[in-house]
Amino acid sequence: YISALFGYIGTMMLLWMFILGARRISRYFIRDYSVAMKIHNFLGKYGLMLILAHPILVALGYGASILYAFVPNISSDFEIYVSLGKIALFILILIWISSIKLRSKLRYKPWKYLHFLSYFIIPLVLIHIPFTGSNFAVSLPAQIYFWLLFSGYLLFVIYRAYSWFGFDKCKYEIITNEKILDRVYEIKLRPLSNRTAIYIESGQYIYISKLKVTESHPFSVASINNDRTISIIYKTYGNFTKKLTNQISGQKIYVSGPYGDFLGEINDSEQNVFIAGGIGITPFIGSILKNPKNKYLIYANHDIGSAVYHDQLSSALGDKLFDLISVDEQGRRLLGRSEQSEKLKQIVRDNFNPSDKKINYYLCGPKPQVKSFITTLKNAGVISGRIHSETFDF
Repeated sequence: YISALFGYIGTMMLLWMFILGARRISRYFIRDYSVAMKIHNFLGKYGLMLILAHPILVALGYGASILYAFVPNISSDFEIYVSLGKIALFILILIWISSIKLRSKLRYKPWKYLHFLSYFIIPLVLIHIPFTGSNFAVSLPAQIYFWLLFSGYLLFVIYRAYSWFGFDKCKYEIITNEKILDRVYEIKLRPLSNRTAIYIESGQYIYISKLKVTESHPFSVASINNDRTISIIYKTYGNFTKKLTNQISGQKIYVSGPYGDFLGEINDSEQNVFIAGGIGITPFIGSILKNPKNKYLIYANHDIGSAVYHDQLSSALGDKLFDLISVDEQGRRLLGRSEQSEKLKQIVRDNFNPSDKKINYYLCGPKPQVKSFITTLKNAGVISGRIHSETFDF
């Protein structure tokens, strides 16, 4: 019974891991996708341990070797169904290793395609349970639990199929797609009809694809206008953004979302300090230009010429804009990484009260930079609960 309990709980954790890992589904349970991903990772990590304990306890209960828990056996119908559970375990271990131990060494697409194997885990387990559980046939709670698992997974698959075929995407038209800085573009989109327009708030992001049934890519929304048009500022990094620069006015594009809750709880009556690294300024632009009251910006860039929307933000904020520039116009070094952090600490201490519980700090930019700046803020005396961050890593 203990082994069965471990297996049942572990399987339910895996089901929730799948649900929270699917951004289009998880937003109905948790608005902030970064929080959903943290729970997703936790469930995957510790759900494996519970499931791993299940076959080991079964083997010990049978008085068999530990190898019985892992080596497939097709000597009888019963052993075949047992082996389906073992195959599911192998897949789970493979995905666990690729995500926990090898994620930093794997490219995104190979890692993603390897993750697709996870869709075989729950079906294998659902076939495994009723034909191998000794208490399944006589236990009504076990049967109810099984059918809840089955129903939950079926609904998950149906909705995933709905998303895969692009039924949750809205069609938008490109108004303009212009280069505003070196490798930086601004694309403006309008919905084909107000009925299909997406309602977006400041700080949220959307996914874009050229076709209805193709891979989508995330982009922070820079501004949202009253006529439901949206503006996205992006920097060319990979193939998709390079191809996106060739899209012209009048062409159609597909949008899904919105996602995230980065600025969802912002209070304009309190002081809000935005700290942006490079293109990480994007989620702050709309909020600042719409209402700059009680908002401050610490803006880190390689040089002043690469600072997106710097003139507009400077006009809106005045002396509430603080620059962290690495090199001057002649290319001479001004601030290294450690010097940049020290200047950030100085700006915070000179202009704000770090221990004030009514000052919020919002950071967005590359993951290493955001991580470094968070450490700097804490060293300056800022309360951890007042620090909110978003990075480009998911």
